[in-house]
Formats: sequence, structure tokens, C-alpha cells
Amino acid sequence: MKLINILENDYWRQRVINSIPDIINSGHHNAKNYIDLENRISKSVCFTVLVDDDKMLAINGVFNGGIFASHVVRVADRTYYYNWKSGLASSVNKETRYSTNHIIPYHINAAKEAGYKIGFISMQTPKKRNMLTRFTDPNYSPNIKFELLDGLYNTTPNTNLESPRSWQNIVVNYLTNERPDIQLPRIEIAEYYERYKDIKGIR
Repeated sequence: MKLINILENDYWRQRVINSIPDIINSGHHNAKNYIDLENRISKSVCFTVLVDDDKMLAINGVFNGGIFASHVVRVADRTYYYNWKSGLASSVNKETRYSTNHIIPYHINAAKEAGYKIGFISMQTPKKRNMLTRFTDPNYSPNIKFELLDGLYNTTPNTNLESPRSWQNIVVNYLTNERPDIQLPRIEIAEYYERYKDIKGIR
């Protein structure tokens, strides 16, 4: 397997861009998030594709885009596993933990080199909190120390504060000796359930 920063490789950048229509029509529960992917790629600190020979396995990037505070980036941004339907990228299998084994260490290093102070990973809704907690386990992520933040944080702070999907669980990696605030709107989990108690089908 090889991880490629497509901002430095026109061939793989075009391969990823050409795959966007298939991603949007894949049936993935977050398919709408990829509609603006080409534009988001151009605004990323780096954007990577994990490949095995000529086969694309996974994509995601390091992103600030003026959405977050100037010292903050999201790593593993817009993650998409091309074989998601097969479950081969499952965290259960150590050999196919694409993000943990290959992508996130590269992204954290890229964020450090770019001068950021916080790299974070987020997942939607309280129901997925346990999935994100695994990144705080040194046996799961031995090379990078993540901390789970209390509450839920809005990861689209200037665009859609009222969407339940915007409030997400966050783990952070502090990239320097400082521990700055992430500077995102925050609510308690209990408040989230109260606010959206009448909305069905939240993942």
C-alpha cells in the first residue's frame, strides 16, 4: 500500500476527482458530503489517497478552509473507503485499519509541519461516541495520543448551527506543548437529545 498526497500528484488527483460521481451515487449515508469534494480538495492542507497497486482504497484530507480557528485542522476529513460495502476497512481487523495504520499518522505530521496546534477527528451524533473513543486507546492508536473532548462540538460553525449532524464527538491531538481551546460551539450531550428529541432517523 502507498499513501499519496494528490495535491502533489496530478494523475492521482484526477483519478480521485473522476471517482466523485460514483461516490455521490454509492448509497453511502454521507454521500451528500462529497458533492463539493473537488472544491474542498483544493482548499486542503493535504489530501491523500491510499492505493494498492492501481486500486484506490481510501481518501481523506487535512482541512481548515477558514471554517475553523487558525490553529485548528480536521484530519481524516471527508474520509471515504472505496470498499466500504465489503467492510474490509473495518477497525476490527488490524490489517485493514487504513486510517489508523496509514493515513492519520501522515495527516498529523502534515498538520504539524504546516504550523497548526490542534488536529482533530470527529464523528456525528452521540451514538457514535464509542467508535471515536477507540482512538484514545494506545493499543488501537499506539503512535498518536488522542483525547476525547466532553460534549458535542459544531463542526460547521459558520453555516448550519441547527443541523443535528453538525454536532459531533471530537478527539484531539495537541501538536505542540500548548493545549489551546478548539474554539468551536459546544453543547452537552443531554442538551443535544433534548433539542432534537422529535427528530427521527438520526444516525
